Amino acid sequence: MISKKDLELVELATKIIKERWHKGSINHTVGSALRAKDGKVYLGVNLDMDGMHSVCGEQVAFGNALTEGVTEFDTVVAVGYTGGEVTILAPCGSCRQFMSKYAPDIKVIIKEDGVLKKVKFDELLPHAYKLHLKRS
Repeated sequence: MISKKDLELVELATKIIKERWHKGSINHTVGSALRAKDGKVYLGVNLDMDGMHSVCGEQVAFGNALTEGVTEFDTVVAVGYTGGEVTILAPCGSCRQFMSKYAPDIKVIIKEDGVLKKVKFDELLPHAYKLHLKRS
């Protein structure tokens, strides 16, 4: 179920990408808002590297939170924007794998059949790859 706080995340992700989007550029087309379990929100925009490995908006938002020492997350959303309409995006494969390591219990806001929906992460990546190394 989508809450008022979830809608605020969508609004924040939309606001940041509209502020950072530049006509004629593909450098910033995705904005993300990440809510930590303590309620603080972290924002991110994608960093496109012209054909090289790019960094997704969700990963930038996580990076901002992790830089501050935050490791417990509640909900994330990503929105796409290219100067027209805003689109709620499901996380790409790279982001899904990233979240399986850093936030396996997170909830993700997606749009399905035109309706906003919040799903548990494991619904998006039920059989995530997990590295099994012993650390000393």
